Amino acid sequence: MRDYWLNHAFLHGHQWLYWQESAGRLDEIPSDPERVQATVNRLWPNTRTIVSTLMQRELSFEVPPNAADDSHVRGARLAETIARAVAHDHDWEYLRENLYYAVWKGGTAAMCVDWDDTSVEILSDDTQGTSPLGEGDTYEEWLNITQFVVEPGTRNPETARWWIKSVALPPAEVKDMFPDEWDEDELPPSDATAGLAPFHRKLMSYDRGGDSELVDLTLVMTYYERPNNDNPEGKVCTVVDNKVVFEDVWPFPFTNKLNLVIVRETLRENRWTGDTILTAARPLQTLLNVSWSSIAEHMKLAGNARLLVPLSSIEMMQDLTDMPGDMVPYNDSLSVRPEYLSPPQMPGWWIQQPDKISDEIDDIMGVHEISRGSAPANIESGFGLTILAEKDNTPVNRLTKETAHAFGKLMSLVLEIYEDKTMGGAKRTSTVSIPGNAPIDVRWSGKDLRGQTTAIVPADAILPRSRAAQMEVAKDMLAAGLIENVTDFIAIADLPSARDVLAVTSPDVDRARRENSHFGVGRQCLPYPWDKHDVHIAEHNKYRKTVDFDMLSDDDKKMIEEHIKAHEVLAAEEVGSQRMKSELDPALGMAPNADEAPPIEPLAPMSAPPPAPPPGQPGVNGLPLEAQAALEGPGLGGEVTPDQAASDIMSLMQQMGSA
Repeated sequence: MRDYWLNHAFLHGHQWLYWQESAGRLDEIPSDPERVQATVNRLWPNTRTIVSTLMQRELSFEVPPNAADDSHVRGARLAETIARAVAHDHDWEYLRENLYYAVWKGGTAAMCVDWDDTSVEILSDDTQGTSPLGEGDTYEEWLNITQFVVEPGTRNPETARWWIKSVALPPAEVKDMFPDEWDEDELPPSDATAGLAPFHRKLMSYDRGGDSELVDLTLVMTYYERPNNDNPEGKVCTVVDNKVVFEDVWPFPFTNKLNLVIVRETLRENRWTGDTILTAARPLQTLLNVSWSSIAEHMKLAGNARLLVPLSSIEMMQDLTDMPGDMVPYNDSLSVRPEYLSPPQMPGWWIQQPDKISDEIDDIMGVHEISRGSAPANIESGFGLTILAEKDNTPVNRLTKETAHAFGKLMSLVLEIYEDKTMGGAKRTSTVSIPGNAPIDVRWSGKDLRGQTTAIVPADAILPRSRAAQMEVAKDMLAAGLIENVTDFIAIADLPSARDVLAVTSPDVDRARRENSHFGVGRQCLPYPWDKHDVHIAEHNKYRKTVDFDMLSDDDKKMIEEHIKAHEVLAAEEVGSQRMKSELDPALGMAPNADEAPPIEPLAPMSAPPPAPPPGQPGVNGLPLEAQAALEGPGLGGEVTPDQAASDIMSLMQQMGSA
């Protein structure tokens, strides 16, 4: 908690302070008007760069089926759809960013899930469609290390017997949550803010919107205990002002774990809490402030140039000006004339010291030129930029992997709760938004999931990437001939607004990929005559080689096969139509058409075959002598070249056709 509050204060610019051990709180160092207390916050821009890098790519979820039969595969696909809808509707990207800041400042943070019975989400019966069978929805929270605690001595906090959540809320809101606990004119006590140190009140006021005075807040603590030998039913209870205002049994379907997921920035051996590299950078930030303060004081006290004037020329002072090129008379009988006294020069190491300290902070936090978007000198290749970008991302890659694992576990908890709360025939509608496509409504109930509730977030899907490095790699691959079309270049380069670029440069590829997304949720798509059928067939076949296709049911696979066959039939009809036009008139076959079918030139006329021999002439079955010679010649028995054999066969076929 001490490190969290110190890092929190330093990150927001309050850096001239100390931790008072006797009182267990933060206090500011008394300011002296005669001394300079400069604050050059190096931690904040580096933190913003790191969090922006971590948030570069959005969360994506996968639910691998635990069995190969169709029902389990369909349940897994449905669970993926629900996960995508939950992440969007509950704004998990906002949750994720707050989690990053919490774990960055405290080394340890948590996410928890609960069930809200007051949600307006209505579940309706399959047959009636109107009768409400239930309501409620999950809600997820992020917690910093000061807002929760688990059973002391535990090694795995997620499987401990109990944990406690502590939050501060306005008294009126607390009374609205538990209206029966207080009289009409009574409010819960403001025990969360009572007795706070002045600086702590100032810090919390800044966090709550920068008000001049911190509003009164009430402490609300919620205790979660999963079923165990001492308490087989488990317990959830809420305490306000030392009295229980809510109590119930364990409400979740899982009993082998808590409704809590832990994230750590740096692991510590033999303890469940972690550390953060921000703590290691904090002493250097203090030294940087002292260094800049010393330089600023020197500039203040000894940095001004002063004018030396001989005492005998004191009457000239009113004639002295600071105008450039101005003529200033002085007493030439004196050997000394007015001149400036230059300020003392600071030693080079003194001036360079802040830059060296800043570089040390950058090294600890893993933020350098390439992290800030500028390429180092003499490095222009995509390979070189990729290496440097990976080096800068190394300190946060572990956090990225742990965060991916944590969000996978959180989504698994959500899916388990959904399956349990919506079991019994009730149907819920989830709206899935697909980029570049109309939203899709999917109706489902808990029994449709078939126990497929284990979600994962692939770490590779959210690992940060340097866009500049990706662009250089794509250019190198294009120059080497490894990329041959614009769609592959867009994918490799990871261009911003890639879908919009693809829609302009290759609309058929974009449309085919939208159709692939529809296939993934069991929706059929109709091919149209104006499609580029070869492009659609190629994109659909790429989809048929993915894991997503393998997870589809046999009916869905058959639907995709029929869709591709329809493209094949339309392509054949297109060629036949163009061929017919070109035979009628070559110019007609070359004319543009509404379906954008490629122009086809008419076939070249074939040479007239030789006349058939009169009846009774020598031959085999009425064949001409030339055909008979071809049959008896070396073309069918001797050694001939492939070109000669092909020529003989073509000639023979023409003669047989003539006969």
